[in-house]
Amino acid sequence: MDRLKPLVEPLKAGPALLGVLQSAHLAQSILPGLIADVLDEGLHQKGEPGPTPPASTQGPAAQPSLCTVPQLNFVTPRGKHDLAFHEKSFSLHSPKTSISIPYAAVTHILILDSLPGDSKGRVLLFLVISHHAGLLNGKSPLTAVVISTTAAAQLAVKSPGSRDPLEGPAAVVLCQLFGQLGVPPASFCSPDPALFGSMSSGHSGVPAHVKARAGTLFPMPAGLCFLESPALFIPREEIKAMELARAGGTSSTFDVFVHRKDGRVEEFGMLPREETGPFESYMMKQKLGPPADDSEGSDGSEDSGDASSSSDAEDETFDPEAGSSDEDAAPGGPRQPGTSDAGSSDDSGSEGEAGSDVELVSEDDMSTAALQRVLAAEGAAAGPRKRRRSSD
Repeated sequence: MDRLKPLVEPLKAGPALLGVLQSAHLAQSILPGLIADVLDEGLHQKGEPGPTPPASTQGPAAQPSLCTVPQLNFVTPRGKHDLAFHEKSFSLHSPKTSISIPYAAVTHILILDSLPGDSKGRVLLFLVISHHAGLLNGKSPLTAVVISTTAAAQLAVKSPGSRDPLEGPAAVVLCQLFGQLGVPPASFCSPDPALFGSMSSGHSGVPAHVKARAGTLFPMPAGLCFLESPALFIPREEIKAMELARAGGTSSTFDVFVHRKDGRVEEFGMLPREETGPFESYMMKQKLGPPADDSEGSDGSEDSGDASSSSDAEDETFDPEAGSSDEDAAPGGPRQPGTSDAGSSDDSGSEGEAGSDVELVSEDDMSTAALQRVLAAEGAAAGPRKRRRSSD
């Protein structure tokens, strides 16, 4: 109705049409959107400008829509909105919301169709919005749009690029629309079962918490995704290191700390302990630092072998100093990024070698001389500790 009113109110029969729609309780149905599409298309073909919309809808959202999908369910912003596709942007409309988003602001579209604990066949489309776009939802920054549909839901809309309609599963048709109108194919991402699978359920996501909010964490090739609230995505290229805390003790849960390259640390808490192995595997495959820092003692030679086989590209992505701090120094709390270890200068003889590897050393593998250097640098070592030394 918000789109239809400015189009028909100036017309002689416009108020009567609006009154009929309101009295027949059709204001929230598909009919107003269809009428608005017909009027937009007719005015566009004649080359005539449409009625001037209210000031609150000026801008890309007020441009003629190529097609509109009415009353879609959204997780973020929550509620039902009409989704209108324009030439250079798409827009969300509801009685309380009118948001226009350029296609160029969409960095990723995550397709999530295997949700833990779901029995309705839900499919989520997570549109990641660049914070550089400076978009707002009310007074809050808008960095995510999440559409909720189901695998059984069907959708038929006119194609912006041809006269043939787009028909099929709703999630597929929506992705086709975004792809036709400017979102690059490389921006579409989904979980990879070969990269991560839950030990308990086999799904691509596991239960986790962000502060006090429960949700699902999805380790993906493109990065880490958390849903439903807050909707959060950390691209792989922005991750410097990952580490697991409380993974080797007696606790039934563990925590994941993600070190961003800009210095921020994201914490995902209370993951089930049985998911430790899949996360260690994910971290190694993604080359995001060591596996879990097991307080009970792990085979340091395996860690060292994995790190020593890393390429120069990995060295640029992962700075070992960002995640090399002592978990035991703050029991139950996150390690602090950016701490460096004394004694790493002993390997300065390897300076000049291109692409030096990161060596992971456990207490069992260290020589007496090395342990003495550590103790001299740090004063005393209490409890099992792991050290990471850089060969540059």
